[in-house]
Amino acid sequence: MWRLACPIQFRVTTVRGEHNRWKGHVIVMNIEAHEVESSRESGKDVTDREPANSPSDRSSRREALTLLGGSVAAGGALVLGTATPMRAQGQLVFASWVHGTIVQPENPDPYRVVRRGWGAECSGAIGGLNWFHFPIPTPVILQDVRNKVVKVFVLFRTSAARITNIHVWDGSTNIIRIDGLSLSGDRFDAVDGVNSRVLPVPAVMRFGLVISAGVEFQASDPDRPAISQVLFTSAGADFQRA
Repeated sequence: MWRLACPIQFRVTTVRGEHNRWKGHVIVMNIEAHEVESSRESGKDVTDREPANSPSDRSSRREALTLLGGSVAAGGALVLGTATPMRAQGQLVFASWVHGTIVQPENPDPYRVVRRGWGAECSGAIGGLNWFHFPIPTPVILQDVRNKVVKVFVLFRTSAARITNIHVWDGSTNIIRIDGLSLSGDRFDAVDGVNSRVLPVPAVMRFGLVISAGVEFQASDPDRPAISQVLFTSAGADFQRA
């Protein structure tokens, strides 16, 4: 038998309503009334109780919370505190990044990839073109809502090389092709307008995201003979609710 000298107020989250926003409803559970009913059944005098906040009273509160917690574990939706609204459509909900060393060259020969702590140094034959692919961990669904990719990033530094293409894929589906680029320079340690691209039309994700960078290896750098390479330090993407 447990008892509590005062009602406890809880807030319960219910099903999502319009626009997938959480609705909150307050339920006041009068534990004292339950105790009166139970005590009458047992024949006890309910007026003979200990003062509030006594050791027995505090123990009763803990028991009440334990019982209520059990109902939540059994499938209820009871949550202490105020229900937090879900992020509205159009707000950034997830940013996913990988280190540059994860990059995979499409054609391994005659190209060379050296992975170091600061990134992947990718070199190739002069005048050649190779693709480098970055698999990005993809939050396809969060809280029962699908997400869309809205922006992609490829951080790099070039030496007698340039990035000519950025393609974005969802599984086997091509989301966007950005061709005719000529990206070069030191863009490896901060996000800017050169190493990031906002998608003209955000794409709802179904599977897994891959960012593919096409690199053209040019004539050797006069200051570093026989070196034509690109250093990839990181890549990532921003996601919003669909």
